[in-house]
Amino acid sequence: MHFSHFKAGAGPTTEALDAAIADLAGARGMIVDVRGNPGGTNKVDELVANRFADRKRHYMQTQTRYGRKHDDLWPAEYRNVEPGGPAQFTRPTILLAHRFSASGADGFALAMRVLPHVTVVGDLTEGAFSAQYRTRCRTAGPCGLPSRSFGT
Repeated sequence: MHFSHFKAGAGPTTEALDAAIADLAGARGMIVDVRGNPGGTNKVDELVANRFADRKRHYMQTQTRYGRKHDDLWPAEYRNVEPGGPAQFTRPTILLAHRFSASGADGFALAMRVLPHVTVVGDLTEGAFSAQYRTRCRTAGPCGLPSRSFGT
């Protein structure tokens, strides 16, 4: 069994990720730990999750707000996890997550949970997905508002 802890930041390079998956080709299973990971970008989440995908699977949809009204949203974008890189790890995998797994770690947990060989263990993730834009609220001064709507 192999144990990996992903820290915050830009994430591993594609080459390093592919090398790690190749090195683990004979492992019976893997534990991936994103506890305490405050996040990163969607591209890194999918880049890593794709190395665990056995086939294309839908895991999330997003809609971007473009106006002042609550329903001023662009059409939905559907996010999928699908095999990526020269090899995928499709043996039993445990994903450790908790309430301080945020942003990119949230998206990674959503992508991983749709894979049949992955078991998510721990607590709910933070649920802090959206990039925010800064604005001035009428009663509270400066505040951040989400620019996207997320769903599964």
